[in-house]
Parts: sequence; C-alpha cells; structure tokens
Amino acid sequence: MRTLKLFVLLISITYALSVELSCTRHSELEHVECELSQKVDDSEIVAVYGYKSKIGESFTDITDLVLTYKNLPQHMPHGIGNVFKKLISFDASSSSVKYFDKMCFEKMEKVKFLRLSNNEIEELPGDVFEGLPNLQHLDMTKNKIKNLPADIFVKNVNLKYIKLSENQLEVLDAGVFANNVNLKKIFLNGNKLRKVAIDFTILSELSFLDLLDNAGKCNFRFDRKTLDGFDLQNIQNTVESGCN
Repeated sequence: MRTLKLFVLLISITYALSVELSCTRHSELEHVECELSQKVDDSEIVAVYGYKSKIGESFTDITDLVLTYKNLPQHMPHGIGNVFKKLISFDASSSSVKYFDKMCFEKMEKVKFLRLSNNEIEELPGDVFEGLPNLQHLDMTKNKIKNLPADIFVKNVNLKYIKLSENQLEVLDAGVFANNVNLKKIFLNGNKLRKVAIDFTILSELSFLDLLDNAGKCNFRFDRKTLDGFDLQNIQNTVESGCN
C-alpha cells in the first residue's frame, strides 16, 4: 500500500480553490481511494473517491469518480476533466449542486455514465451536455428541474438510458429526444407532466417508458418485457391522448 498526493485546481463561477488529495492505492482491492477535507471560507469538501480498474495505473488513469460535497457553493466546479482525463463514470449525486454549465464537463469526452441525482438542479443550459458525445446513461432523478431546452441532448447521440424521475417537469417539447434514436429506457415518472410532444415513433430501440404519477391522465408505463403488442405507434397514440 502506498500513498500518492496530487494538487487539483477546481474552479467554479464564484470561487477558485487549490486542494490536496491524499490517495491510497489498495493493491488487493484493485482501486485507489482519494480523500480530502479542505476548508473554503465556511465550506468543506468532504471526500473524493476514484476507483481504479487495473493495478499499476497512474492516478490520472482513474476511470470512475464519485464526488461528495458538503456545504459548498451550489455551482458545479470546473476543471475536473483536466485532472481525471480518462473518466468513464462520473457521479456527483447528493451534493446539493444547483448550477451547471458546459465548462463543468469539459474534456470528459469518454464519459459514458453521468449521475446527478438527488441535487437541487432547477434549470439546465441548452449546451450543458454537448461535451459528452459518448454519454450513454444519464441519471438526474430527484432534482427540481422544471424545463428541458429542446436542444439539450442534441449532441448526445449515444444516449441509451435517461432517468428524469421525481422532478417538476410540466412540458416536454417535440425536439427533446429528436436526436437520440438509440434511447432504450426513459424514466419520467413522478413529475407534473401535462404535455408530452415527443415523437416516440422515431425511437426504434425504445423498450421502456415510464410516465406514472404525472398530471391528470398522463399516467402510463410501457414495458416491452411485460406488454403484449409493444408498438411505438400505439404508445404514441396513448401518450398523445393522455398527455396533451
């Protein structure tokens, strides 16, 4: 077991800080764990964990990163991709994060899994995910998102699974998933949806759509595994009649 140290510069909209990560390589577990506790005004970063896939790789080869914050300003930091250059999975769940911009995900082209659940997100810029061309799994469950820009996922052509459950969405514009023909599972349950203008017939890979617990008659779940005659046109007709 040996300890590595690295200085990381994280820059957000309102603050800049330099913090020291103390990283311990656990050879028997084939991963590296990194922890820090750095005061920034009255805020404290509690922990950063980087999980390794192979023994002997350098710190910058970490592929899976979980960030946990406590009492930080609500802006997602910039610059993480400058340090962890080979990330495939990035998890910033349960971090009280509220604000994002595309700079947060710069140089994260390899990321396939992004988890932002259980935060305070209300709004997202239309270009926020454009630097994630290989993104396949996106989880934004349990936030406060009220609206999705029509072009928000236009660059995420490899997106397969998206979870937007338990937000405050009321309307989904026609273009939201227009460029995401590889989508397999969409979770929209637990919102306030009253209008869903999406054309589901273009989503030829779709096998699961959850619209339970929305407004009025917009209360459906379609699962290819359990539904006889899973048909995109029938789904389109059902959603149009109940969610518009």
